[in-house]
Amino acid sequence: MKLRLAVSLLSIALAPMLLAKTRMLVEDPDNVVVGRYAITASQRVEAQQAAEAFLASGKLPEIQKAYAVRYLAVDAALTPEQSGREPQSMTVAEKRFNRYGVEVDPNQSTRPVVIYDTMHHRVIHGRLYTVIWLPEKYYYLRMDDYVVMYIGSWAGEGKESLQK
Repeated sequence: MKLRLAVSLLSIALAPMLLAKTRMLVEDPDNVVVGRYAITASQRVEAQQAAEAFLASGKLPEIQKAYAVRYLAVDAALTPEQSGREPQSMTVAEKRFNRYGVEVDPNQSTRPVVIYDTMHHRVIHGRLYTVIWLPEKYYYLRMDDYVVMYIGSWAGEGKESLQK
């Protein structure tokens, strides 16, 4: 009876820690995210189409990597409203990076991307992210809590995809 009571109390004491959500790693100096914006319906559709086109007709090794990593970073475009909020986001990110001794040029251009979940075939969190750095196509980077594979604005193997 005492053992049952002890296990129950221990379970109650540990439950909040076990059920807590993962804290975003926004304070990490390796986190390249500058801004996070609500995504519009047209941005969501374009990102989904690009990701699904990549998954349906990409090269087999890259598709296998995409499913292994699970998340894809797909290029997107900012709306005028989102672009207007970008300088404020850059100021906040610059302060974050300065705490860790990482120098960031405040005039540096940012790249908007959307994170696509290959398992559930959806854009996660309904967010568009702006980042200060992107790797080559089909390589990885960490954005907040996610390791993502960058695919660009995948449009097949034509001239357009080779230029990006």
